[in-house]
Amino acid sequence: TAVILCSAYGVPPPIIEWVLPSGDIVLEGAALGRFSVSGGDLRIENVQESDEGNYKCRATNEGGEDTADTPVDVQEYLPDVFSVIEVEVDDQPVVPTDENKVTMGEDSSLLLNCTFNTTSPATFRWFKDGTLVRSDSRRTLVKLSSGHSYGLRISSVDTEDAGVYFCTLDSGFSKTSESVEIGVQPQESPDRKS
Repeated sequence: TAVILCSAYGVPPPIIEWVLPSGDIVLEGAALGRFSVSGGDLRIENVQESDEGNYKCRATNEGGEDTADTPVDVQEYLPDVFSVIEVEVDDQPVVPTDENKVTMGEDSSLLLNCTFNTTSPATFRWFKDGTLVRSDSRRTLVKLSSGHSYGLRISSVDTEDAGVYFCTLDSGFSKTSESVEIGVQPQESPDRKS
């Protein structure tokens, strides 16, 4: 839904009508399909690309007429959407199981990449088992070159890195998250080998 505002003052009070890009006219208190006028404002329901164009507010009374043009450019709405988290182990893509889990051996390198689409500024974070992940000597938070892609790189994975990882996006309009479970198999120590 879009609303285009129009206000006009005069004695006697002016009558407001809207001229659509098609040339059709919508009067105060009336409706024409998805278009209606109330309080001088034009309301467009279910906005479509075909609604682009120049809208003219025309105010008329005994003293004359005045108009105001409003160009409307309809842009595609892209809601905040995550793609599936991409996982790389030792620089090789890995597809999570149906349970959304990846298991790897200790000392592997891990890259979790979360890509999202948003038209608004957003705050992006990684969490492990509900705790915010911060960069340290083994964990690096990276903004990848492919647009809105944010990664978590872990070098020399150990069993403490096992858990559920969430990437979250908060755009102020919506919050969304994706998760993947990481399992780490400990290496056998040389003492245990027979």
